[in-house]
Amino acid sequence: AALVPGPHELAFGSSALVRDAEGLPYVAANILLDERSPFPPMRSLRVPGPQQDLKIAVIGVASAPHTEMAREQWVDPVSSVQAVVDGLDAQNPHDLVIVAGAVDPMTLRRLQHQLRGVDILLTDTGPRADRSESLTYTLRSRASSRRISPVTLPLHGVLDATISFEDGEARQIIARTHPVTTEVSPDLSVLRAI
Repeated sequence: AALVPGPHELAFGSSALVRDAEGLPYVAANILLDERSPFPPMRSLRVPGPQQDLKIAVIGVASAPHTEMAREQWVDPVSSVQAVVDGLDAQNPHDLVIVAGAVDPMTLRRLQHQLRGVDILLTDTGPRADRSESLTYTLRSRASSRRISPVTLPLHGVLDATISFEDGEARQIIARTHPVTTEVSPDLSVLRAI
């Protein structure tokens, strides 16, 4: 699991979130606190397969809150995410690269049009997110190149994914989003996974 800080988590600044969320797997590639990153930029997940594991990178991106935070610096989201993706491609290639975060519509548009090497964008439901609640994504073979432009899936809660394998290799991912609202009791198995 990976968590990305959104506007509510960052309302009192990233230093408060770092203090309150110690031990939780937050990721954010574009936040600096006192000239250091308070969170790792990404989390690498391995899904066991019949013959080989599927390596998934989840890169976090956050929008700057509307309030001014004196100690924080917000690095350009596109260039910071692209630097992480380029580093992965050069040193530790992954089968699937996902960028997740709550971003404003202009940042989302820039991510959609300027990022290279990203397979899926998970973002809050804005006007530029695909309207489907689920996505079936066919993975490229290890020898093929990355998609030219990432698929965008709305993120407004918890995402679960089913991965299908063929001939020992991961071939497809079916991803579904599940909204989390105050009217729904929390799912204990999801909370334990986080």
